[in-house]
Amino acid sequence: AGFCSAVCVEVPSETEAVQGKDMKLLCISCMKREEVTATTMVEWYYRPDGGKDELIYKHKNTNHELPSRFSGRLQWNGSKDMQDVSITVVNVTLNDSGIYTCNITREFEFEIHRPLFTSSRTIHLTVVEEGMED
Repeated sequence: AGFCSAVCVEVPSETEAVQGKDMKLLCISCMKREEVTATTMVEWYYRPDGGKDELIYKHKNTNHELPSRFSGRLQWNGSKDMQDVSITVVNVTLNDSGIYTCNITREFEFEIHRPLFTSSRTIHLTVVEEGMED
């Protein structure tokens, strides 16, 4: 019953960021009870308007920021139980507008087969100049 105490709610991310501030890209994927033993891998992709998806961040046991225009500006903001797999973009620029996708893969350590569970969340982010938000 101890497991039920942590209530997980899949809330959508904010979609507007302010230039020069930090922006948490929220990605929550609640686990069913049987998923607790799974190994979770997270991949974050960024797609500029009219561009292609680019892998910018990966997390499996350790955090791994990939070389991109975000280098040095991404921070892991997820929870220990890997239900919240959010990242924060530090010092947002106007060029950071676009589509962010977080892909979650859960692998189960069963003996015979390792079924995969995948889910994905998409955030359409708009960056506004400071003082514009009201």
